[in-house]
Amino acid sequence: MLRPLLLKLMVVGLLVLGGIAVFQDRLLYFPEGIDLPSLLAQTHREKLQAWPAEGEFRGLVRSPEGTARGTLVMFHGNAGHAGHRAFYAGLARYGLRVILAEYPGYGPRTGKPGETVLVADALETLARVRRDFGGPVLLAGESLGAGVAAATYARAPESVAGLWLITPWDSLANVARHHYPWLPVKSLLRDRYDNLRHLADAKAPVAILVAERDSIIPARFGRYLYEQLHAPKRLWQVPGAEHDDWPGFVDEGWWAEMADHLLQSSGGWGSGASARAESALLREWKTDDGRWAGGVKMPRSGPQPARPLSGVADVILFNTPMKAKTMPRLLRTVSFLVLMVASAAQAGDDARLNSALRLLDVMDMRDTLTRTIEQSLEVELEKSPELRPFRQVMLTFLNKHMGFDSVRMDFAQIYAEAFNEKELAEMASFYATPTGRKAIEKLPELTAMGARLGQRKVEENAAELQAMITDEARRLEALLKK
Repeated sequence: MLRPLLLKLMVVGLLVLGGIAVFQDRLLYFPEGIDLPSLLAQTHREKLQAWPAEGEFRGLVRSPEGTARGTLVMFHGNAGHAGHRAFYAGLARYGLRVILAEYPGYGPRTGKPGETVLVADALETLARVRRDFGGPVLLAGESLGAGVAAATYARAPESVAGLWLITPWDSLANVARHHYPWLPVKSLLRDRYDNLRHLADAKAPVAILVAERDSIIPARFGRYLYEQLHAPKRLWQVPGAEHDDWPGFVDEGWWAEMADHLLQSSGGWGSGASARAESALLREWKTDDGRWAGGVKMPRSGPQPARPLSGVADVILFNTPMKAKTMPRLLRTVSFLVLMVASAAQAGDDARLNSALRLLDVMDMRDTLTRTIEQSLEVELEKSPELRPFRQVMLTFLNKHMGFDSVRMDFAQIYAEAFNEKELAEMASFYATPTGRKAIEKLPELTAMGARLGQRKVEENAAELQAMITDEARRLEALLKK
């Protein structure tokens, strides 16, 4: 009996660690592809052009009609592509040259996103901007893009005159832990985007905007980042706003003020546009420290989103459609449960893969996943009964994209990589027994228990890990100085 028990525990451990290993790849980066001619056609109304040229596309640019007061490089969030942020191009009317940087693997660009790739590419973009336009250069980023901007600044602070971080986190690990408190994700994330560390020694002015009702990156994470900064800083909190809809809560005077603030605080020459354009309503509700004091909703004028960040952004971890809170939470919950057993892995040989497929049939994994999806959906519907009329639609969607047919080969690859053919056969024999059937039924519960245990163990010994990392960092730094 000991061997089957060990096999069960091995499977549970693989499921947990496998899911965490693909946490970012599957839930952090959601690029949307588009060919360049279509992208330029969609953004033509905002007077955006390919930059630096169509043959070496790195983003979209709009220049002011007169002399540029500076260049703002905007790094967008984790979903869609740069064209979806065309509304930022409206800042050109206040004298800023606006570049909407595109990431590798997004829009018409090739590549695979990841923190190392995105930051390295951003440094190349920054160098090209400095070469083409000179200074001052300001970096801006929304959500994930704030992490890219902060990491880029940390590596080239002398090239950046100021930062504008929109709905940022203090560190990705803290936000991940907020969404999945029962998993040890803080210690297992590959991509960190640690804004606190990257801006610890910042000297350039930093402007931070948080959305009061942000359910994706709660405002407290951005406020904490603001509080820890030693650089010149200013904070805006937009009352009543969610993660993506904050532009609908500010007016044209606000955009003019932001443009002037960024340039004046970073050494650019200001035009006083904000003082002339600022509305009486804006003055009434703005406090001395730059926060919004009341729940007023500003009229919709000035730069606005070209469209809501919908579609694929509806189901990702760090973007959510306007006024939609329940469905993203449901999809995050269900998708993570599925991903815990659908982690990408190298496939074994055909014989092992076939054995793994037979094992999945014996384990009745199709039914297990179906029940998991249905139970998770029912829990969410109890919390949000207004969505119950759409139960069948949501169930159809979830089964289509997260059901067994969608992840069957991923499952098989995991087992084919982890076990040889003889072990797979032994597991199949075990799972055909009454005890094996019970193990299958208990699998979701065992997975959660294993995750909680892992989290507790990591937290109990976090100080030891931190000390080890600190010592190793010092050692590596000493080697680099030799």
